[in-house]
Amino acid sequence: MTWACAEMSKAVAFANDLNNFSFSSFLPITFLLFSHLYGGGLEAGKHHCALQPFVPSRNCGGGGCGCGEWTFPFRSSDMVSTSCCPHSDSCRLFYPEDPIKIVRGQGQYLYDEQGAEYLDCINNVAHVGHCHPLVVQAAHGQNQVLNTNSRYLHDNIVDYAQRLSETLPQKLCVFYFLNSGGIGLFIGVDLIKDEATREPATEEANYMVSRLKENYILLSTDGPWRNVLKFKPPMCFSVDNARHVVAKMDTILTDMEEKVRSCETLRLQP
Repeated sequence: MTWACAEMSKAVAFANDLNNFSFSSFLPITFLLFSHLYGGGLEAGKHHCALQPFVPSRNCGGGGCGCGEWTFPFRSSDMVSTSCCPHSDSCRLFYPEDPIKIVRGQGQYLYDEQGAEYLDCINNVAHVGHCHPLVVQAAHGQNQVLNTNSRYLHDNIVDYAQRLSETLPQKLCVFYFLNSGGIGLFIGVDLIKDEATREPATEEANYMVSRLKENYILLSTDGPWRNVLKFKPPMCFSVDNARHVVAKMDTILTDMEEKVRSCETLRLQP
C-alpha cells in the first residue's frame, strides 16, 4: 500500500477500513490515498455536452395533486436517443450500457427519476454535500446581487483570500480562484492482474463499477487503461458509508474469485 499526503481524517478512516478488510486474493490491489486539489484540467470537458433544456414540474403524474413528487418530460431511455437529446462522441456518459437519469441530490446521495437512492462516490465537487442548505442560501443571496467572474475588483476576493490564508502555512499565500475543478477526498484503487507485471485489470474494474451500480453505489474508473477505481465522494461521506462500500466490494471480489476458480476447474477436466 502506498500512502501520499493523508491529510483528511475521513480519508484516513476510509483507507483504514479498506486496509483492515479481508479482500479476496484474486486481484492484488494498490491503494493510493491523497488529498487532491486540482484545477479541473483533466475533468474539464469530460462531462459537458449541450443537452436540450427542460423544466421539471412538481406534480403527481401530471395531476397537480401537490404530493411533492417531481416528474420530468423525458425518460432515461429517451435521453440517450439521438432524436431527443443528441450526445456527441466526445461526451462521456457514465454507465453507457445502462445509463441512469439523476434528477436530485442530497448530502452524499443521488436520486434517479424513479426515486432510487444511490451512494455518490463520484462527485467530490459537492464538497459539503449536494444541496447543502447553507450553500443554497448563500448562492441564492449572491445571485440576487452579482454573478460574474473575478476579473474585476471586489472586496470579497481579498477578504476570502485573507481568511483562507489564516488557516494555512505561511508559504501558502498565493491564491487562484477558479470556476471549475474540485477539492476534497480522492482515493484511487489500482486493480491489477499480476503484482510483478502490474498488468491492468481493466475488464475487472469495469465489472466492479457495474456491479456496484446494481448495489446503488456510483463509482467511476480512471487512468490510461481505465483500471483505477476512483473514489471522489462529498466530504459528508461517513465512516458507515465507507464500510458499506468496502463490504460490497469484498462481496463482489469474492464472487469474481469463485467464478475464476470454477472456470479453471472446468479447463482442467479432460
